[in-house]
Amino acid sequence: MLDQLNGENNAFKDIAIDEGEDSTVIYTYTFAQPQDINLDDEALKQVLIPEVEPLVNKAKTIAPDVKILVKYDNPDGSNLATISITQADIEAAKATTQE
Repeated sequence: MLDQLNGENNAFKDIAIDEGEDSTVIYTYTFAQPQDINLDDEALKQVLIPEVEPLVNKAKTIAPDVKILVKYDNPDGSNLATISITQADIEAAKATTQE
């Protein structure tokens, strides 16, 4: 996954997928170099929702209340953004798109 995401730019030094509490899947992306940026969590969430929707749909067969937590960290462990995506977020995004 790291090779596929990084391509030739090597932006990330690590990508971890962990199990969290309450049926949460945690994706942690750690940048290779320190980033001095302000990420807009809400804008990022809207971009991530269509990407994680297939995963949520598959995982619902095992855990109906599955949630996705996506974290972007600097190499020193400092957090740049943490985005939580639930089934309710996916449904709300679909409703907005259909309006």
